[in-house]
Amino acid sequence: MNIEPKIYVGTYAKYNNGSIKGKWFDLSDFSDEDEFADACNDLHSDENDPEFMFQDFEGIPDGLASESSLTPEFWEWNELDEDDKKILFAYGECIG
Repeated sequence: MNIEPKIYVGTYAKYNNGSIKGKWFDLSDFSDEDEFADACNDLHSDENDPEFMFQDFEGIPDGLASESSLTPEFWEWNELDEDDKKILFAYGECIG
């Protein structure tokens, strides 16, 4: 099992205007929430104050991501080595 956390980032404004324009981000490329937010702001620089909408995600344990946020615990989990990520991901899948 290879856990590569990814998330598709659009904005609520685009969605409300009939567009799902956005991008898949590999979250392993980011060391923290600020770096990720900067990339999201760059992607949606056509909006003054974009409100990010996480329209899809994969490889992220249940409860660590929602339509509008990644929890602080996600960033802690993201720093773990691959084996520890697998263990916690499997545990979460079993326990819920």
